[in-house]
Amino acid sequence: MLSLKKRKHISQLSLLIILMMGLLCGPSHKSMAQTMDVGVFGGGSYYLGDINPNLHFVGTQPAYGGFFRFNYKERWGFRLGATRGKLKASDADFNDINAAQALLGGGIDINDPNLIYYAVSNRGLNFETDITEMSFIVEIHFFPFFVGSRKNTWTPYIFAGGAMFLYNPQPIGGGPNYRDLGTEGQGYAGQEDPYGKISFAIPFGIGIKFSLNERLGLGFEWGMRKTFNDYIDDISTTYYMDLYGFNPEEGIYYTPNPSNPQEIISLPITDEVYYSDPTFSHKSGEKRGNQYNKDWYAFFGVSLTFKINLARDDGCRDFGRDSYY
Repeated sequence: MLSLKKRKHISQLSLLIILMMGLLCGPSHKSMAQTMDVGVFGGGSYYLGDINPNLHFVGTQPAYGGFFRFNYKERWGFRLGATRGKLKASDADFNDINAAQALLGGGIDINDPNLIYYAVSNRGLNFETDITEMSFIVEIHFFPFFVGSRKNTWTPYIFAGGAMFLYNPQPIGGGPNYRDLGTEGQGYAGQEDPYGKISFAIPFGIGIKFSLNERLGLGFEWGMRKTFNDYIDDISTTYYMDLYGFNPEEGIYYTPNPSNPQEIISLPITDEVYYSDPTFSHKSGEKRGNQYNKDWYAFFGVSLTFKINLARDDGCRDFGRDSYY
């Protein structure tokens, strides 16, 4: 069930989209919203977060989508779109201790368990998730531009907007949903509630558009998404169990006896334990992630659009008569 706060955010985003559609498509604004583009998008998606802090384009997965764009004169575009991709990363690809030591310098102990770099080096975590985004985006052209122009057949542009996205992380290759396991203690007594599967982001980025002929346009775009969520990768805060190793042949792990913490006992390995700490080597309270840095994701790729005229051209465009009209 969605929380009251999330339902309120969804209602606000829906109201904004409805108002913008009314503004752009209303009869009194036909001369302003002169054209509409119907487009398809194909490219890639990737993520930045606790596993991959800053390496853009690493782990890129396929992405695709579609959109409607209302063009206001020659400088503005208002776009409603839906995009789907996949995000994927593994600690096995980002655990180079030598690189971390060089980055941190000699004055910091790389083996300090309080450092996130130490946590990455021996935690063995991974994730993948499909991500579905619904967005409203405003584009601003650097040059006066419309599909069909013979004068300015291309323009760079910048964009920003708002988005809602769906996600549900699980192990690479398939397995249980991490959210259901409470890998950082979510849902257990004295711990936080499980995180949701819906969140919000601020898309922004750059692109370039080309007019191919009087109806077709081509675009290239790269855009980041700043989220307000730190569980796209299911990694955020700390471990919640005390583990002292495991025996894979017997399928058991070692942990303190709840009745006598000085005694170490063995218990059968479960999904809840394995996916929380695959190395069975951390203690409650040790860093598992960095809750102060929220996760990011990005889409990049190429789009192809088809232009639909919403009103007759009055001949007073900035390009004068130098167009296909």
